[in-house]
Amino acid sequence: MTWLIVLLRRAAIAVGVVAALVFAPSTAFAAFSGSTQSQLTVSAAKLLAPAASATKVNTSCGVGNWWGSANIMVSSYGNVPGANYYELKVLDPHGAVAFTGDLSSAVGKQYSFLNWSSNIRGTWTYEIRGYYKVPGSTNAWAGSALSGIILCY
Repeated sequence: MTWLIVLLRRAAIAVGVVAALVFAPSTAFAAFSGSTQSQLTVSAAKLLAPAASATKVNTSCGVGNWWGSANIMVSSYGNVPGANYYELKVLDPHGAVAFTGDLSSAVGKQYSFLNWSSNIRGTWTYEIRGYYKVPGSTNAWAGSALSGIILCY
């Protein structure tokens, strides 16, 4: 008879454990409520090209049998909202950068090239572009370029 009592006790303990697992709330399930918003606001800026109507560039090119010269002078350029630096870049007929100038200095507004051979022949390109240079950093956002060409033949 004791074996029957032991067997009934074991069965009661097993039923109790199963009932506890089925009917007791489980810690594996959780519910969350509430919301919050971030205080960080992020945006991106797009710098436009300088306005062509406010930009004045004088160019000249002379080509002889044994010499050639090209001149570019920026006397004014359009303001780009958000830009804090302006640059003149000149590309030679092969696409290589021949000059990069800071338009805030007199030296950076003018490019002159004189060559005693006729290597100047071709299409030269100049670009005027506004940048936003991040203060205290080497990072900069480049704006779109206002481009022009000089034909030297």
